[in-house]
Amino acid sequence: MKRIYGLAILLGLVLVACHPSPDTNVNNPAGGLWLSQAELNTLGAVPSYVVTNANKTINNTDGAEIICSNDFNNSQNVLAAGIVAAKNDSAAARTAVRNAIADVIGSEDSCSDNRQLGISRKLPGYVWGADLANLRVVDPTLNNQFSDWIWYLLNVNDGQSGCGTTGGDGGPGIIGCHLHRSHNWGTVAGVARVVGNHYIAVNDPDQAHRERSVGDVIFRADRTDAKRVVQGQFDTSVYNGFGDRHADNKHACVPSTFASSGEPVNGPGECPKGSLGLSWDGGIPEDLDRGTRTPGTCTGTIDGHAWGAGNYATGEIYALYRFHKTRHEDDDANAIRAWANDGGERVLSFFNRLSFACGKAGNYPEGDDQPWPFLVNNLYGTAYPEDSASATGKVYSYTDYMPQMP
Repeated sequence: MKRIYGLAILLGLVLVACHPSPDTNVNNPAGGLWLSQAELNTLGAVPSYVVTNANKTINNTDGAEIICSNDFNNSQNVLAAGIVAAKNDSAAARTAVRNAIADVIGSEDSCSDNRQLGISRKLPGYVWGADLANLRVVDPTLNNQFSDWIWYLLNVNDGQSGCGTTGGDGGPGIIGCHLHRSHNWGTVAGVARVVGNHYIAVNDPDQAHRERSVGDVIFRADRTDAKRVVQGQFDTSVYNGFGDRHADNKHACVPSTFASSGEPVNGPGECPKGSLGLSWDGGIPEDLDRGTRTPGTCTGTIDGHAWGAGNYATGEIYALYRFHKTRHEDDDANAIRAWANDGGERVLSFFNRLSFACGKAGNYPEGDDQPWPFLVNNLYGTAYPEDSASATGKVYSYTDYMPQMP
């Protein structure tokens, strides 16, 4: 069904060496995975910080393109270049996106940090950039190779150890990690899975239905839906619950059911309030357990991985919501947004409560998680505090240059 990956890499070696100039007579973007042309037309000029990041790719000043490792922002620079290509009809930006994609294919084999976490963080930026720059028209041959590679990463590639040494077992591919873990490894794999599959099967309603089923499993832990989640297979044996890392699950409101059948996101009304009257509602127990915070109090620390887990979980909801809303205009869009009683909003609300009670530092998303509140506000029409719009995120950035979705 899919092209042989080895042949795709062989083609990639030729394309990387040549870097042919693309046809600049194209319409952008191709599928509207990040922004449609109609949406772009309603937005003002591309913000200067987006242009600055785009120029890093356009001028080739940001180092080697690499799909793995946690320390490179190339994928977000490629996304910025895609925005510039689409909004400004920039041939230079389109060429830069095309060349970056030619270079990144196969890079998972050339770095020491070849884990699903880094791969999942970076794949969406390249996919969004390709769609905005209309790679399908710019370079159809490279686009076929890119699509084959996406499929390989989603379904086959295991990285160093599935979901990584700290993430536990899982695999094969991004899909395997998504199904196996409920913390930040699994939720970021969910974003990559949704975005990648939508690029290679962007108009396939059955694929969209499978993605909806995946979200049900992740956010509601609905085991009755599990039989539909892997490549459309009607086989309940392909999914048997999350392989959670921590045994005590002290941050789960229903500890006895968390690992095997409970909700990865603590549900409303299930969480007792601690000494400060702080409900743990909305927390993702698996990553909260990495810190030392006593539930319901300000004692101890919140580990930053817990921000990442919620950040990516909201990103997955947003990607699925956007796909249904903009591509199919169906009723599933609002149902997706409402998963787990607005789970994507409740996770951020949890940290917002902590920041009010215990102080913002260490209790509210910061650093490369700063785009998260922008995303929640876009998706749910809320008004959570936002920091710098120009902050570069782990998976997505530039969230103030997106349409309001409600």
